[in-house]
Amino acid sequence: MTVGRNSSFKANSHELPAPGEIRLSVAGWIEQSWRREDGGDVAGALAAVKAGLEVARREQLPDPLLELLCQKARLKRVGGDWLAAIEIIASAEPLAKRCSDQRILAGYWSLYAYYVSEFGELEKTAVFNRLALACARKAGSEALYLAQTRHGLCLLATNRAGEAVKVFTDAIATLRLLPPGPNAGYRWCYSPSLLGHALTELAAEAAARDQPIESCALARADQVLTEALKLAQESVPVLRFEVQVNLGRCRSLRGIVDETCRRALLDASFKDLVSCSNLRLISVIAWARYEAEIRGDVAFARQVLDRVIEVRTDRSLLPWLHHWHAASAAVHRVEGRFDEAALDLETAYDAVRDLRAHQVAVILDMAERVSEAEASRRRERAAALRAARLRTRNEELSAEKQRLAERALTDPLTGLGNRRRLEQEVARMEARSLRRETTVAIIDIDHFKSINDRYSHQVGDQVIAMVASRLSQSARRNDLCVRYGGEEFLILFKGEVSPRRLDKVRLAVQSLDWSPLAPDLRVTVSIGAAPWESSTPFAAALSLADKRLYTAKFLGRNRCVVE
Repeated sequence: MTVGRNSSFKANSHELPAPGEIRLSVAGWIEQSWRREDGGDVAGALAAVKAGLEVARREQLPDPLLELLCQKARLKRVGGDWLAAIEIIASAEPLAKRCSDQRILAGYWSLYAYYVSEFGELEKTAVFNRLALACARKAGSEALYLAQTRHGLCLLATNRAGEAVKVFTDAIATLRLLPPGPNAGYRWCYSPSLLGHALTELAAEAAARDQPIESCALARADQVLTEALKLAQESVPVLRFEVQVNLGRCRSLRGIVDETCRRALLDASFKDLVSCSNLRLISVIAWARYEAEIRGDVAFARQVLDRVIEVRTDRSLLPWLHHWHAASAAVHRVEGRFDEAALDLETAYDAVRDLRAHQVAVILDMAERVSEAEASRRRERAAALRAARLRTRNEELSAEKQRLAERALTDPLTGLGNRRRLEQEVARMEARSLRRETTVAIIDIDHFKSINDRYSHQVGDQVIAMVASRLSQSARRNDLCVRYGGEEFLILFKGEVSPRRLDKVRLAVQSLDWSPLAPDLRVTVSIGAAPWESSTPFAAALSLADKRLYTAKFLGRNRCVVE
């Protein structure tokens, strides 16, 4: 049932690309489907939906994909295949979980609510309507109008005409807030038609309970339907049959014989009757039954019923079928044909039983689909969790590998790099020719064997650690300080280094307070340094620095030798 577009548009197939030519965007295919539908080309509209679905699935677009599936379900319903429509909508429920567009979500949940309402699924109808209205309020007046309209249809389908009157009245109030557009004429005809239907149904429910017919409701219904019919005749011919059926039934309840409306029903086209929703068809059948039982016009009633059953050949498990047999039984009773009436009543009871059984089967199938979808979502979540855990584990292994690599290059006692770290840095510098103005300095702790012998190896280890810390602090950010051997350290000074700078390193160690380790402990270092020039191998520079270290020791220790 179209709610939001101008159905007076006549599609020109020569102006639109063929559905098989996938050259439009998803939005383009949606628009084309709407136009084809409004022009009466349901097959073309379905073809456009199919092409749009191909694009949406290929480009993985959940929002337009859901909108296209809603359009497909509506078109199936217009074509009379309401079972296919409800299956499409039910199967799209997992997709709605991924949809972010509140307007599309409002349309989906309101359509879902409308379809399940015809199964008597009151609880699901209420839940889906709440979801639709919540999304619509976030999306704006356009979506709210659509959600309110379908909410009213749900109420009519579940025999709550009084509530439907209020909801349709609210929908018309929302409609007044919308800016004028190409679909305004359609909406201003369609909404009063629904309000008139609800008011008429309210009066009919009172009559069925042997209560006084609400004349004020019928008078209001007559007024809004008369205005809607005038608009339909002027600019929205696609709604003329629907409005005339509502107006004819309304006037029949008021005791008025409207020959124009009666003739419109009797002369209804095959398309008019086939595309009738279950709600509209039940209203037609109720009108015929009222004419026979209350007004005694069995001829008109029988003509209407025969016309419906002639056109609507899909007479298996449909919600309107038991209403038809009950009305036919009423006509037979008025005619005095009680055996035929009894047969029709028996068929009506069978139809109700079969319909309920089928509804239960469909509901169970829908529940199973939802369970399968939920199981699929659980599997997806489990797979995502496993993937996340695997990524975390890989990151941990990578970090552990990095830690092991760092540990392999680090001296555990001092935290400085070890000889392997030095070799790695020397190889890197040689490969990239980074040796300009580099100085190699070897630092040796003086009389370290005596420290171990006199104060213990534990104190000796602490001395090594404290010297390493002071050397690391004395080195610059780009310099490399490593533990080269037992009590020997090596610093690669990158850039020019003066003898005075090297002597500051020596004095930094000498100035340390060693009394916490031993009251009379004194620690000094000797340093030998040599330049590492670009034309000189590292081994030659290292050998020269080592010779100068021995010279420093020979000269009395606690000194630097750089020449």
